[in-house]
Amino acid sequence: MKSIIQINKILILVLLLIGPVGSLSAALFDDWTDNQLCEWMDQAIPPAPINSQVMKRNITCSKGIATVRIVKKVGEAANSYDGAYACILRTESAVGQENIGTAQFIIKDGKISIARKYRYLMTSAISSYDTFEGVIDKDGNIKASFELNPIMHMVEPKNIKLSGDIDSLQIRGRFDNIKSWNNNTKGYELDENFYPSFYDVIIDFKKENY
Repeated sequence: MKSIIQINKILILVLLLIGPVGSLSAALFDDWTDNQLCEWMDQAIPPAPINSQVMKRNITCSKGIATVRIVKKVGEAANSYDGAYACILRTESAVGQENIGTAQFIIKDGKISIARKYRYLMTSAISSYDTFEGVIDKDGNIKASFELNPIMHMVEPKNIKLSGDIDSLQIRGRFDNIKSWNNNTKGYELDENFYPSFYDVIIDFKKENY
């Protein structure tokens, strides 16, 4: 009986891949393993219910393998990690990885900002870096936000929340619910057909030695 149910789910997914067939509850896939979901995230157009489950479970998919995104609570800012850090900005999505910019973190008294020098960004105005705000606590946990369009399309920038830690030398967030420009209405509108449906925004950094 269980195998029949699995076959039915796969048939529904095939229909979803070739075109809209009506609403489908994401709960239908609650009993799937993380890796089973990630196998479908590697498809050319991941079905919306699968994408919803991946986001709900707070996992990241790479080549059909799931990794849990650990989000640590960030405490009060601390100056243990003050200094300058070289940064590379990149995206990860169903179409691969792409480097989109470089920058320099300045950490002072636990507050993180982006220096005026070494700024480069392919997808947005350099002034987007002025919107960056971050904090690091005594345990090295980082929380930040950044208003950004991370892709080379006419889509609306949005405030992306990022998190990570000093041990991994990485913070990451997600750009989803993408709004693209509509020439008819002269405004940005949610584009449910935008592919890929989300981009992971990643900032890798390392301490600079002088």
